[in-house]
Amino acid sequence: MKRFFLFILAHIIIASYGWAQSPTVSYGYCDGNISNTRDFAVSGNADISAAILIPGNVLDGYAGNSIETIRVGIKSKINIDEITVWVRSSLDGENIVSQTINRETTQTVANGWNEIKLDTPYEIKKGAGDIYVGYTFSQRNMSYGISAITDIPKSLYVNNDGTWTDHSTEASLSVEAVIGGGNVPAYDMAPYFGSAPEFITSGNNVSVVAMMHNYGTSNINSYNINCKIEGEDEVYTFPVNEPLNSGASHQQTIRFSPELKHDLGDHRTILVYADNLDGNTDAVNGNDTLRLPVSVVSNVYSRRVFLEEFTGQLCGNCPRVAGFVHNILGKEDFAGRLIVACHHAGYGKDTFTSEADEEYLVFYGSGGTYAPAAMIDRTEQNDGVPAFLPESQESLEELILNRLSVPAFYDLSLNVSKTGNTVTVDVDMERLSNEDNDLRYINVYLMEDGIIGYQSGTADEYNYEHNHVVRAYSSIWGEPIAWDGTKAAYSYTFDLNEKWNQDNMHVIAYISNYKPDNINACTIENAAEINLDGTTGIKAAIGEKAAEGDGATYNLAGQRVGKSWRGIVIRNGKKYMAR
Repeated sequence: MKRFFLFILAHIIIASYGWAQSPTVSYGYCDGNISNTRDFAVSGNADISAAILIPGNVLDGYAGNSIETIRVGIKSKINIDEITVWVRSSLDGENIVSQTINRETTQTVANGWNEIKLDTPYEIKKGAGDIYVGYTFSQRNMSYGISAITDIPKSLYVNNDGTWTDHSTEASLSVEAVIGGGNVPAYDMAPYFGSAPEFITSGNNVSVVAMMHNYGTSNINSYNINCKIEGEDEVYTFPVNEPLNSGASHQQTIRFSPELKHDLGDHRTILVYADNLDGNTDAVNGNDTLRLPVSVVSNVYSRRVFLEEFTGQLCGNCPRVAGFVHNILGKEDFAGRLIVACHHAGYGKDTFTSEADEEYLVFYGSGGTYAPAAMIDRTEQNDGVPAFLPESQESLEELILNRLSVPAFYDLSLNVSKTGNTVTVDVDMERLSNEDNDLRYINVYLMEDGIIGYQSGTADEYNYEHNHVVRAYSSIWGEPIAWDGTKAAYSYTFDLNEKWNQDNMHVIAYISNYKPDNINACTIENAAEINLDGTTGIKAAIGEKAAEGDGATYNLAGQRVGKSWRGIVIRNGKKYMAR
């Protein structure tokens, strides 16, 4: 069994085997969260119901205990007069147990979590089958009676028009069943939600994201997360050595390179499960395994991730994120695989702001703009839009590595030729299939590094080195690609400003989608870059010391090198080819 390190993004919680005396556990899928969504609201006087499903094979692990309390989360009690919680064997079935709170009961409807104790607990019996845990509320007018957690699409059933509708692929309901009874499992860990790339290839990195939850009563200090491809023999084990408390959750990213040795078709399943919970066995088998469907492809191109920074000369915090990018570019894992451009927008205009920079502010969505910010191939991030704030270098690296694990179905190569004060960029493009009829776009940027100028938030504000500056571009959103089968070509000529340092210039080109009505559908398929002198290779942030002209020799990652170094180097702020 192979063992790998696990990359941890947040904190986690997981559960275990063995039995505790009197503690209770809360079983649900909302991770203790309440939202203020009105997605399922209706106006006027109405009775509305919502529920979650708890599978019978999960309940079997709690046999002999009881559901003693049902927790219902609502953002606001305004217009809600009454809540009845219940347990049913079917959504339209009779209430097996129920409890009502209203203005006339001791407990009344409250904002936040309503913990409604059942006068008659629901006894959990082995083999009893699935149950629905939910509630019905009466409203005088539109209300926040349903809290749907869209970050965790696991279990949500709603009846707001007389008919039950399954919304489990969209969100999870803020409802939890509190289980007690004296022999609640101490160890029960469940990977209850996750994601994997749509496509994988044999032998290449796969990044899996799993939300782990501790449904047991014991805290855990260490455990293993395991991944395998269903139908394959190899199990990839990731040790986790983190204190994990009872009742909490967290997200983990697992990266492995599966070898697909069995021909079982193009559609496969990744299995994710935990074991060795502080040396104990998981007591509840029904929630142990997360199943993530993937498609297998054999012929793909190498992906180069396009990282776009939103920055500004007046942004005092922007050099911090620029430092993250500089350090990442200098790492071997990202050599030739990461391409960077800076958009001077989001925190006002400055010397380098272009029309395109301001157009790209649409990627922030409706929540307002800020800097520093970043985009990774313009893919949707946790806030529901492509633009996000990199919290740390480590978290940014994780996002880039996750994107690098996604196969690329498009590729491009570049050639440049200079004539006088112009440079012509020729782009040759390929795609794996000529059956993809969705329109793709090609865009070309002319870039410059090593520009000395003002930058707020630095020790020497008027001598800061600006890199990855977009000097010119062929189009804001790209030109439609005219494919000839699986091939295409594009050419664009730039005028070179005499004030630009051509020794510090290079070209970036990328293939993208463009949907003006959907900012999350403008993703970048692949990118490439080439130096203005026609040489290719690793482009990275030029080190500050190299730009200062200290007489030493640096590589393009800003690392000091000796006389034996071969390739493009920087000495006294200028680039040379060391042979």
